[in-house]
Amino acid sequence: MSKDPSKTKRCPACKRITDSATMRPLARAAQSGVRLVCAECYAEAMAQRKSVTREPDK
Repeated sequence: MSKDPSKTKRCPACKRITDSATMRPLARAAQSGVRLVCAECYAEAMAQRKSVTREPDK
C-alpha cells in the first residue's frame, strides 16, 4: 500500500483503506456517479451476480 495519503481511499463497502489504483467500479449511483470498491469487495459482488440463476422461460 502506498504511504502517500493522497493515493489511498476507504472502501465504502468494507471500510478498509486501500490504494486508489486498485479500486474497481461496482455500480452507478443515482447522482453521485460511479461507486468504487476495493478488489476484494468487487470479487465478492461479481461472484454473487454469477450465482444468481434465472428460470427458463416457458
